[in-house]
Amino acid sequence: LGGLASTVFIPLSAALIHTLGWRHALLVLAALQLGVCLPIHALQLRGAPRPRAGQGPGATHANAGVAVHLRRAPLWLIAAFVVLMASVTTALPAHMIALLREQALPAAWVIAVPALLGALQVLGRVLLYVGESRFDVHHANRWIPALIPLGLLALLLGWGALAAALLFAALYGMGNGMLTIVKGTAVAQYVSHAHAGTLNGLIALPTALARASAP
Repeated sequence: LGGLASTVFIPLSAALIHTLGWRHALLVLAALQLGVCLPIHALQLRGAPRPRAGQGPGATHANAGVAVHLRRAPLWLIAAFVVLMASVTTALPAHMIALLREQALPAAWVIAVPALLGALQVLGRVLLYVGESRFDVHHANRWIPALIPLGLLALLLGWGALAAALLFAALYGMGNGMLTIVKGTAVAQYVSHAHAGTLNGLIALPTALARASAP
């Protein structure tokens, strides 16, 4: 459901900027974070179990298992894919409004196209969930990442055409939504199911740096 955030907040942010100016719009959004998100987060964490120190009898064996995968190519290839894709999917939304304005789309569609992406992400995840028993997951893992560059290509080739912008939204939105599932499960499928949490955690740091630097 996190995919719906852009569907709600891109039009809301645009309306706030139009009404209050961008500085005061940021203050409203910050107030929502502090007044709504922070209390919910604090309440949900109340009574949560403390993390256990990883020094139990199986810790040494587990660390040795992780080290084996660090010396093999599949983990590094998946890490490179995740980091580079995170760069693309973070850089593009930061510039999407300006990009669509340059294509001379009507002002309403400049807001509507990015807002559609969130709903289409959710749709993509639902389709993947419903259809996963009907197709080979390895084939899906190959074609799902291709939807994002195909969406960008449609946007470039159809410069200024609303139909091209909508095709971009469909391909990029559903592709990005399904890609979240692919990235989250690739390590378990192709490297190690037993160490998926630890290995995904190792990939998370360079991924976060890519998301911060790409825009």
